[in-house]
Amino acid sequence: MPLISIPTTKDIPILQQMLYANYKELVAIYDNNYTCGEFVDYADIISEAMQNAENSLRWIKNKAFVLFDNYHDYIYIHNLYTKPEHRGKGYAQKLVETVLDIAKQKRVKYVPVLVHKNNSKAI
Repeated sequence: MPLISIPTTKDIPILQQMLYANYKELVAIYDNNYTCGEFVDYADIISEAMQNAENSLRWIKNKAFVLFDNYHDYIYIHNLYTKPEHRGKGYAQKLVETVLDIAKQKRVKYVPVLVHKNNSKAI
């Protein structure tokens, strides 16, 4: 199985590209009236996550990532993305399992994630 790791600062450009691709897909699902650049600053999102990457970001290098926030009593998964050419290989499942392991270590009882009704593979 692939290595799950905490990205480093040299990985930021790749993460930004992956996050942009993720938001392009979300815009297509939710509302085609917006362009990705109109509602998201990818550099800010990744930069903020990198400041506390140990508690908010994991990835399978160049293939998939999960972006989450660790609150006092729960961990919220904001983004879970796998590049299209790597889907169906269990990467997203492994990343979610990693977040669940972090939740257990921190004695967090809730890990909510929202999934769009059109994303049947994620449900």
